[in-house]
Amino acid sequence: MNNSQFRAWELLLLWNYLICPTRKADLLSWRKSWNEKPNPTAMDVLHYNRSIKILLTDLAELNSESGPTELCSFWFDDLYFPGQSRPLDYPVAAWERGQREWKNGFSVHELEILAVFHATFTAELNKLPATAKWKEDPAWQRISLAARIALQGLE
Repeated sequence: MNNSQFRAWELLLLWNYLICPTRKADLLSWRKSWNEKPNPTAMDVLHYNRSIKILLTDLAELNSESGPTELCSFWFDDLYFPGQSRPLDYPVAAWERGQREWKNGFSVHELEILAVFHATFTAELNKLPATAKWKEDPAWQRISLAARIALQGLE
């Protein structure tokens, strides 16, 4: 395992243990599958497809454990790579490789579904309130519906 693969695995562990403590059994099975594969790829480690589905489930349910800020951050900053811009100091080749690897974790159909969800989420982003009753907000309700539709399409 090289350093970047180890770092990716470490970040995935941290995210799952701190944010999704109910998914520890999944982590243990991922760790077991990691050990069983002779040459795991970055995609094996990161499990983007599974992580996206977990996040879409949280968005569909408007998971209050994560809260509105984290739900937005997980989607826009952490998991939906096509929606991100390359930082100026980031090597172009590494960025492009990461984008390719991320896309290789999904079928064309799944990428289309995710793009539609992303467009909906992006359209609602500036309308999202920062109130205690965020789950009742119409914009969040539209995001929740879009996440449910995306999950159905990904099944």
